[in-house]
Amino acid sequence: MAYRLTSMYRQDLMQNALKVIPKGIDKPELLAETVVRCFGLLSPPSSPNFELITVVDEGREGGASQKFGNLFLDWTLLFRLVPDVVLTATSAHSPWLLPFIALHVWNAIAERSRRQLSPRHAIAILALWKNRDERNCISETEGLLMTNKYLSANGYSEASLGEYANMIDTLCDLNCIDLEDGVIHIKELVIQERT
Repeated sequence: MAYRLTSMYRQDLMQNALKVIPKGIDKPELLAETVVRCFGLLSPPSSPNFELITVVDEGREGGASQKFGNLFLDWTLLFRLVPDVVLTATSAHSPWLLPFIALHVWNAIAERSRRQLSPRHAIAILALWKNRDERNCISETEGLLMTNKYLSANGYSEASLGEYANMIDTLCDLNCIDLEDGVIHIKELVIQERT
C-alpha cells in the first residue's frame, strides 16, 4: 500500500526538481510538480525493516549506512503523465526532461541518506553482524570482544571500553543498532564489498 507524501517532504522534492530544470524551459513548476506527483511512501513493513550498511574490505576502507526509508518513485505513473505535460506546456521540448529530473531528485535523496562510517566503526558493525544470533542481537560484552578481535585481525589497535562505548553510541545515533539492557540489536543488513 502506498501513502501520499507529507507537505514538508513534497516541498523538499519540489525544490530538488526545480534546481535541475534547465533555464529557458517553459513552465518549470509544472515539470517539477509532475515529477513530484510520482513519488510516494510505502506502508511500513510488517517485519523489521532492514536498511543497508556497506563495509569495504572487511572495514579497512570504512563503510556507509544507507537509509532510503520507504520512499519510492512510480516510473509508470511518470511516463503516463508525459502526454499531459506535452498538452499543457507551451513548449513541446520539455517533457523528455521528466525522467532525468526524477532521476536527479532520486539521486539527491539517496546521497543525503548515506552516512559514512570510519574504518573502526565499519569493523565494529561487521564484527557485531558476523557474530549476531538468529534475532540479530549480540550482547554488549560479546560485541566488545568480537570488535577487538576484528580490529586486531585488520591491523588496528583494540578499542578501550570507553572508545567501544562511543562507537556503539555513534552507531545508535545513526540508527544502525539499538542498545537495551546490555543487548545490541542490529537494525541494518550488513554487506561486504571488495575493492
